[in-house]
Amino acid sequence: MSDEIAALRAELARQQKINAALMRRVERDMNVQGDAFSLFQAATVLEKKVHERTAALEAALGELQTFNRELRAAKEAAEAAARSKDEFLASMSHELRTPLNAVLGLSELLQEEIYGPLNEKQNEALETIETSGRHLLSLINDILEIARMGSSEVQLRLSKVKVAELCQDCVDLIRAQASKKELIVRCEIAADVPDLKTDARRFKQILVNLLGNAVKFTDKGGTIGLSARVEGPCLWLEVWDSGIGIRPEDCERIFLPFVQLDSGLSRKYDGTGLGLALVRQLTQLLGGEVSVESTVGVGSRFRVRFALRAGESLGVRDLAPGSLRQVELAGAGQLILLAEDNEANIATIGGFLRHKGYQVEVAQNGKIALEKVRELSPALVLMDVQMPEMDGLEATRRIRQDLGLEHLPVIALTALAMAGDRERAIVAGVNEYVTKPVSLRELVGVIEAHLPLSRARSLQRAP
Repeated sequence: MSDEIAALRAELARQQKINAALMRRVERDMNVQGDAFSLFQAATVLEKKVHERTAALEAALGELQTFNRELRAAKEAAEAAARSKDEFLASMSHELRTPLNAVLGLSELLQEEIYGPLNEKQNEALETIETSGRHLLSLINDILEIARMGSSEVQLRLSKVKVAELCQDCVDLIRAQASKKELIVRCEIAADVPDLKTDARRFKQILVNLLGNAVKFTDKGGTIGLSARVEGPCLWLEVWDSGIGIRPEDCERIFLPFVQLDSGLSRKYDGTGLGLALVRQLTQLLGGEVSVESTVGVGSRFRVRFALRAGESLGVRDLAPGSLRQVELAGAGQLILLAEDNEANIATIGGFLRHKGYQVEVAQNGKIALEKVRELSPALVLMDVQMPEMDGLEATRRIRQDLGLEHLPVIALTALAMAGDRERAIVAGVNEYVTKPVSLRELVGVIEAHLPLSRARSLQRAP
């Protein structure tokens, strides 16, 4: 019996050990299943997040594609608007300049007394007409210049500029206006002011605008001036006046387009508010800076600074390349072909040239101009650009290519003054590009500069 009990106890102990081992195995299996379940739950959550993020990325990609389409559409619309603006400006420039050329030209004809002597009152009236016409021309030019700046279409024509002489020229230009207001005008140019490689016309625009404002805003009997000096690596130009001055809070606003500080209906000073905006943009275009110091009731001082680049040495006085030689009149009786379709311009320009001793033949389109060049062998052609049937550029190309007249002077005389117009004319073969309205005296100067050249070449070709 005791043996059986001992055997049972031993079997019980063995079963307990087996049960304990089974329990441990069950616990391990349960832990593994728990880990697997946890992993399954984590994978489910991760998969959900991946789906959500994929959906978000797809939505963002869709929005980006929509934005790109809208951006392309906006760019195309902006380009179309820019083209329309350029076309509008080109058209308006031509339409305004053409009649203005006749107004100013006829004023010069009458002042020359070609149609008979004038009395004092008539001369005064003509001076008013010419002054008003030139003022209108300056407004047209300013508006076009601002438009060019905004579209980055300005091209510089760099040359060596005699700064001292140019400053003196600018002062001389405003002396008549200053004299009417009995202003004292001073020009102080330091001896060491160098020549500068820059665009002479735009450099001059800066100074003339500043000097014109100095005259405008300085009361009778006041003082204005222009000074130029070198300090370190910089050229400093200052235009100052003893005028009405500018409030400190307005010193930055005055450089914005169309800003007029005195903008009421009863304002004392006229103008469009474009002058100083042009000054800043032109100065920046030439690589300089402009600033102003002013005290109300005391005056203003505008400072323009240009950094002197390598190669701009002091005391250099070389002639600017490409400048026209001024020569005496080539001789009475030389034939000029005037290709022009506007009757007022034909009468004005033709009448003035005949008064100066030239023979004038008229062609009212490019096709007729070609025929008359072939038949008459003129000494020079004044070529309008916009004409019916055949424009002036095509006529010039055919003069050079079809007729083989490479040395016949062709001067483009046109109301087209937008960016690229001059370059296209030069490529077509013109020798000079003159924009309307043009002073008839200046036009004769351009003609005189080209006629001797033509005559000399003709002699060289003679057997």
